[in-house]
Parts: sequence; structure tokens; C-alpha cells
Amino acid sequence: MFTSQLIVNGSCKQVDIIRAFGIPPISMKRAVKLYREKGPPGFFEKKKTIKKPRVLTLPVLEKAQFLLDEGKNRFEVAKELNIKPDTFYKAIRSGKLIERPLDEKKTKAKEV
Repeated sequence: MFTSQLIVNGSCKQVDIIRAFGIPPISMKRAVKLYREKGPPGFFEKKKTIKKPRVLTLPVLEKAQFLLDEGKNRFEVAKELNIKPDTFYKAIRSGKLIERPLDEKKTKAKEV
């Protein structure tokens, strides 16, 4: 931010900063562009990234929940869907999947 401010204010040139600190020219250009567009607060903004599920997509979660409801255990479902057990257990802990106790599974099977 400070080096970009020096350049934008005309106190020095980009080449002077690049030589003095040994940074790549493209990094300096990006920093100056950011300073010109957003000013000093632009350097302190949090990145706006949205993580999308790669393994546990909605169809996979639906199938996993269906298999759990049928009475299969965690290991069997993870193996059948070709998902790492840790990934599958994390989905259960986070509430994306619901693993019902054995007695609920038995009564649900009798109702169907």
C-alpha cells in the first residue's frame, strides 16, 4: 500500500520500487491499480470467495441420506458412494446428513 501511494503521488517511479525491493513488475502494477481503484481500504478487504462443495454435492447428499435412512451404517454408505470416511463423517457432524439411532431406523422400516 505504501509503495503504491508513493507511485500514485508521484514521489517515485515503479521501476525505483521494483529495483529497491526486488519485487516482480506485475505485482507492483497490480498494487498500483488496486490503490487507484479502491484506495488504501482496498488492501484490507476480505476476499469474496464462495466455496462450492466438490464431493458432497446435493445429489450425493440426497443419495447418502436415503442410504442412511435405509439402515446402512456410515462406513457402508461412504464406501458405496466412494467418499472418504472423514468427509462423510464431517457432513454428519455439521448437520448436512442425519444419522438416526438404530431404534428409529427399525420403527421407520416397520412403518414402510
